[in-house]
Amino acid sequence: MIAPAPAQANPAPNPVPNPLRITTLSLCDFRAFPNPVTFDLAGRNLLVYGENGAGKSSLFLALRHFFAMKPPTRASVKNVFSERPAADFSVTVSFNDGTPAVTWSSTRHPTALPSDARVAEAALRKSCLDYRALLDTNYIHGSKRPNLFDITVSTLLADFSVPTAGGAVKTISELWADVERARPWKHGSPLDPVQAACIAFNTGFRLALDALHPQLVTLVQAMMPGQPVTVNPFTFGGITYQHNWFKRDRVINGQELFPEISFNGKALPIPQTFLNEARLSAFALAMYLGGRLACVPAGGDRLKLLVLDDVLIGLDHDNRVPVLQLLQGHFDDWQVVVLTHDRVWYEMARQFHDGAATWTWAEIYADGDGGRATPTVLKPNAQIVAEALDECTRHLNANALASAATSARRAFEWALKRFCEKKHVPVPFVMQQKDNDTNVLMTAIGTWTAAPGQKRAQVVSPILANLRMYRTGVLNPQTHAAAPNPVRQEVEGAMAAIRALEAARIDQTIR
Repeated sequence: MIAPAPAQANPAPNPVPNPLRITTLSLCDFRAFPNPVTFDLAGRNLLVYGENGAGKSSLFLALRHFFAMKPPTRASVKNVFSERPAADFSVTVSFNDGTPAVTWSSTRHPTALPSDARVAEAALRKSCLDYRALLDTNYIHGSKRPNLFDITVSTLLADFSVPTAGGAVKTISELWADVERARPWKHGSPLDPVQAACIAFNTGFRLALDALHPQLVTLVQAMMPGQPVTVNPFTFGGITYQHNWFKRDRVINGQELFPEISFNGKALPIPQTFLNEARLSAFALAMYLGGRLACVPAGGDRLKLLVLDDVLIGLDHDNRVPVLQLLQGHFDDWQVVVLTHDRVWYEMARQFHDGAATWTWAEIYADGDGGRATPTVLKPNAQIVAEALDECTRHLNANALASAATSARRAFEWALKRFCEKKHVPVPFVMQQKDNDTNVLMTAIGTWTAAPGQKRAQVVSPILANLRMYRTGVLNPQTHAAAPNPVRQEVEGAMAAIRALEAARIDQTIR
């Protein structure tokens, strides 16, 4: 089993009443978004579904580059097809502190001096991770033992702060820069500075690894619950300077950091040759997230931003819900943005967070514009069934009865699933989840309702009777194939029955 994590030295403090959060993000003439568009976060976490090529990665890069101390040039991120003037380019973020919004324009970035303190501080705390970065921990090493020294120093623990002998506080990346600067340029140069820099780096890096390891153990355990994976402390022997006559032979030895992973009690020096993709992806994600938790102090009222772009594609569906639970439990004081092109997982994540006041959603679709993609952003509300019913109402108002019926059928299916989950209704097992159709779910609810000694029948049975009636027509999943157009009154009646089932779902007196 996974090695137990030691008690954390700094437990999370009490939640801050009003931590800084992003309320809106607006883009114009930025990569895939030629026209103005706004993402409304309302201070919440954001889950985004985007079709391939719709602009999902552009949203990821907008956040990454806006909160950056060294942003790219405007020319490298401008939409090349828009033909808009340079002055139209903008990435604008508003916060929940009541102050004016901050804009990255064609002439100035918010971290340029004099910088906006909120953006600059968030740039030091943020973590923007995409699926490509996960490859660096295992896959790029081929059949060799993975050496994580470079990525740990440059990325994972780069901003881990440690006290130095002189009383100053430096980050791991700064200590490494000191080593590089102290390397002698001449054979006769004194060696004391580089040796002292190596000692300071080794001391600080070991402190950082000591802080990372318990976080890594905890996160791996959360993502692979019950699996016989053990994560032991890293192997790091320390760096030393090797002096030689020729400059090309003066090197820093010891730039090696190896993960110590065991499976079923067997050490795996080269884990990527044995562990499957899901376990490797889980370990890689745990490395990155553990590095953030080790580097960024818990609590506080500053913005801590975590942006994940398709980092779960290497995980099977059984391992994805634990990631949602991990984010909920370990990053509750961060503002999290999760982007995915996997529609099934998107709906799973929405269902997981449905009703939570800390999450909101958006969907991005690419509309053809002369062969170019012009993204359209949909902003559904936090209730899956309510969203479908609202959509149904909009179609009814537009007299689009066939489209309204389609939305009603979607709301019907989700309402049944949500009721079964909330009330713990036993549903017969089927090998393929798609075979769990609405008739199967209604039959299960009917059996649950008729249990002796319960008070369910009085409320739920009439609702089921109505739903069964409408399922013969407008709510029948086969009616869209070749049936005549539905009647408005039938659609409205079906909507009323679905709302009644939703009300019964949240009724605490029905058990």
